[in-house]
Amino acid sequence: MTPIRMFMAAARFEKTEHVPVAGAITEFYMSTITPGLEDMSDPAQQIRMLERADELFPGIPIIFVADPTPCMYPALIRNLREAAGGGPLSADVFRRTKLPDPDSVPENLARLDEITFISEHMPERLKELYGYCRGLVRFENPFDSLVEVAGSSDWFLKIKSDPGFIEAAMELFTEASVAGAKWLAEKIGAPDRVILAEDFPGMISAAAFSRFVAPFHRRIFDTFPEALKILHNDSRTTHLLDVLPSCGMELFHFGYENDVRQTKEAMKGRVALMGNISPMGVLARGSDEEVRRACVEVLQAGAPGGGFIFATGGEVNPGTDPARVNLMLHLAKEFN
Repeated sequence: MTPIRMFMAAARFEKTEHVPVAGAITEFYMSTITPGLEDMSDPAQQIRMLERADELFPGIPIIFVADPTPCMYPALIRNLREAAGGGPLSADVFRRTKLPDPDSVPENLARLDEITFISEHMPERLKELYGYCRGLVRFENPFDSLVEVAGSSDWFLKIKSDPGFIEAAMELFTEASVAGAKWLAEKIGAPDRVILAEDFPGMISAAAFSRFVAPFHRRIFDTFPEALKILHNDSRTTHLLDVLPSCGMELFHFGYENDVRQTKEAMKGRVALMGNISPMGVLARGSDEEVRRACVEVLQAGAPGGGFIFATGGEVNPGTDPARVNLMLHLAKEFN
């Protein structure tokens, strides 16, 4: 069973040879451990990063490098500013903003060129082993993007003071996210797995999540009903555990601040888990014994009953010894 097949099987609560391990690794980390690969936006260097990852971390699929992602939001934000006419953003402005045509967005077309280049030049072996350039679409993230567009203070204040503003904004940005993902899938093929990364929802209440996040995430995930639906949120989400499954996710990449056993019990078999070693406090800075002990504790809490993928609870941080990422796979195999 290839690493990507094992990943998919575990996410579906199917039997695997051992607990699979996923590398929550970005271009930024790879650039720090790969001399000569400093341009994180260069498609050719992204390919080399994944080749290097296979050399350093054989058997571990990398999750956050070269993910095929549309780029609708820059044009959407331009349309939003035009609709505002220099004035403040409002619910009415969001409702009047036109959705861009994916085929007319320069950033979207440039992104497609990058994705096509990566697909054409990615070694077939890496496609087969890890699923790179095959069957993945990553959504643009409405909630996190709107925190930046509206300003964090205004956005979180309006959750209580102007819910209509939040709903209108999420409606528009969700529609654009879905449109971009559909467009991309038409170009590169339907996905068998999709990723949505949203961290800021961890800062709101369960009631606010149920109203302002879950319905929109469900709509996003419903875009591809047959695909595995992966949600990344590495903020503290303990207070959201009862409502998180309502967003439509099937695999939750959760943060290190969550207790593994509590999180697994709250999911009640509805959602598989991926996590959650502390990337900085343990994997990067802990002693060898602390790393080993923490890994075993996470495996003991998360693996029983299946539906578990071992990973860091957030991105692997610069300064982390690559050998410690490999240790995670060794311990996962040893645990079985």
